[in-house]
Amino acid sequence: VVESTSRFGGRIHSLNLPGMPDVAADLGAMHYLADNTSVQSYLIHKVLGLEGVDFPTNSSDPRIPFVLRGRRFTAEQLGNVTEVSKAYALTEVEKSLYTGPGSLYEHYVKKLIPNYDNTSISPWSEKTIDGRFVKDLGWLELAMLADMSDEAMHLIIDSSGAADFWDNPNAAALAVQHTTFLHASEYKTFSGGMEDIVRALTAKLKSMGVELIA
Repeated sequence: VVESTSRFGGRIHSLNLPGMPDVAADLGAMHYLADNTSVQSYLIHKVLGLEGVDFPTNSSDPRIPFVLRGRRFTAEQLGNVTEVSKAYALTEVEKSLYTGPGSLYEHYVKKLIPNYDNTSISPWSEKTIDGRFVKDLGWLELAMLADMSDEAMHLIIDSSGAADFWDNPNAAALAVQHTTFLHASEYKTFSGGMEDIVRALTAKLKSMGVELIA
């Protein structure tokens, strides 16, 4: 395995904060879904033998801080339309239904597709809007077709903490993925940060006789 940079891991990068040797700060990937039955979870637990630790979220701890547009919010405040309106100029309709950024996303999806089904991607492959399959749309196109305000769009993106996640992905896939993350029961990370995965994987490869060159 040849790595073009001086370190393995790519966007998975954990650093210890100055004066806090036991605190790992993740500059890239931060967590994974503990109740996810994907290949990812299989590799983490079965192949690499890693055990996760709880990763606090806005649903598990209302004190989780957010900094949006220069203002500091707690997770609890982020669900309060009066507080959020200090930074985002939502429309009156958006204010009336607001219970959190996720409520805006679901509202506009249901506006276009009343029988909204977020349980699997398969049904979405047959859904159409104005004669176009949802699977052929990007999420930004979906937002525009639904007349989502720019402020609502920015709030959804900003509060997610992962702007690249919203960089116009496939609308059908995102509808399912977003809701899965939104309603996930448990997130996990690692005591040494997500880079524990990289360290465990490189050790595994070396034990198999794979040469690693960075």
